[in-house]
Amino acid sequence: MGFLSQMLDGAKADGAAVWREIFGERATDKERGTPRADNRNRSVATSQASLMRLIEALRSNAPGGWTDDVYQQSQRFKGIEYVCIHRTGEQMGQAEFQVFHRDEEHPDGKRPVKRNDPAERGRSVRPYELVELLQKPNPDDSFGDLMYQWNQQLDLTGMALTYLLPNQLGIPMELYPIPTATALPGPIVDESYPKGYYRIQPYYPYGPFSTFPSPLSSTGAIIPAQWMLRVKYHHPLLRYAGYSPLSAMALHSDEVQMMDRSRHSSMRRGVHPSAVLNFKDMDGAVPLPEPEILRIKADFEESQMGPENFGKLFVTTPGAELTEFGQRPVDMDYQAGWDQLCAFLMAAYGITKPVAGMVDDAAYATLFAALKQLHLLTLNPKCARIADKITRYLAPYYGDDLLVEIRCQRIDDHDVTRAMVDSMVAAGAITKNEVRKEYGVPLTTESWGEEIAGPMEKDPLQPPDQELQREGPASAPGRGDVLPLDGREEAPFTVRSRPKPRQLGAGALGPRKSMEALHTGSFYDQVMEVCRNGHER
Repeated sequence: MGFLSQMLDGAKADGAAVWREIFGERATDKERGTPRADNRNRSVATSQASLMRLIEALRSNAPGGWTDDVYQQSQRFKGIEYVCIHRTGEQMGQAEFQVFHRDEEHPDGKRPVKRNDPAERGRSVRPYELVELLQKPNPDDSFGDLMYQWNQQLDLTGMALTYLLPNQLGIPMELYPIPTATALPGPIVDESYPKGYYRIQPYYPYGPFSTFPSPLSSTGAIIPAQWMLRVKYHHPLLRYAGYSPLSAMALHSDEVQMMDRSRHSSMRRGVHPSAVLNFKDMDGAVPLPEPEILRIKADFEESQMGPENFGKLFVTTPGAELTEFGQRPVDMDYQAGWDQLCAFLMAAYGITKPVAGMVDDAAYATLFAALKQLHLLTLNPKCARIADKITRYLAPYYGDDLLVEIRCQRIDDHDVTRAMVDSMVAAGAITKNEVRKEYGVPLTTESWGEEIAGPMEKDPLQPPDQELQREGPASAPGRGDVLPLDGREEAPFTVRSRPKPRQLGAGALGPRKSMEALHTGSFYDQVMEVCRNGHER
């Protein structure tokens, strides 16, 4: 044990010596753990200084230069990319958020933030103000608009930037999504911008920002990096940059574009005459001069090219023979290849053809399975990524123990929901309001809504049982539905009165009137007197 303790003490001493040699006097108390005994100035070697700069860069939120042409990627919001991004964006726009307090004593480990929760000690804002900020991030956008724009920028450029506009107290008061293509990264770190900055330069001037650059005016506006919320798909090489699906699928996306351009060119420049006049017996004729050939070519293109000239007759010079042009060419090329590439690109965006509306005969089971797959594999991870960034960088301004969760619109199978609710009701583990919520029925404010839902003894839509009345004294215990009558045979019970029918299915005309209501009045008595012809009742 003594030898082992000596080895451990020696390893600790060597590690501390190596640490002091690398970090020197610039280390903070948090890095050292304990203050150094000596304050001697030590020189740091070049490699050691580089290591310090590397660690500071890893800790920093400073931006770096874009590796992709983010402006060109933003221009690709069309075609199959638009179908994928727009559909997922619409689903993300219907997402809901909720802010919680972390609470170890709560069964779920968290409890919802309420409007009357007080501000924490040393803070000037209440936790519920974070809820209000997310509900109304700026004068124009809603939370759904934020989710759509975040999804759009993530899928186009791999990164979504949001400007956290602070007030005089340094608390974010408004949120503004910034298109990635308009944010030029400034990786230079100085005293004014210790974590770097972004220079915002819109491509088209608008509003108060519509001042064109000139030699006497600056270009764009600078936002410090610490006020920029950054959500990204992780780049395989760079920590600060995002990696777009367009970058990963560049070759296949270009193939789809080339196919579409080929089809477009085929429609615009294709020649589709219904008949052609061919020359006949032209052997030994003098060739046409070059200018004449160019003129004929120009006339041919003008009169025959394009979809508007489809089916026109092309008339040549005399000495030609009219011949049927033959079979029509294929209208749309690359049909099988286009479908395969589109399905591959849609998989990169986490969406399928039934969800995108590209399958006409999708059954309910197929559509439900596709929507559930979209939520599990695409929307839920993306919502969790955004919620983690909000919790990490925005929530601490309003409280130390706040947690933000984002959930997309629920996609439930009705049969599964019904079976789950029945199991919970049978176990007595669900309230009536919770049952109504599961079935999409509005909650009630009555006191019975918070009662435990139990199994129903009878169907409420069935008519009530007939009221039975037995003759004679009260029935003896254990005799069932018959009564003894003075030692004679047991007689069955008799019906005292018929129940009044419930007004189920009354319709627009209302329930049918009872005949007894008509058996009143002098007219009825007169008619019955005539029918009886003097006989007694």
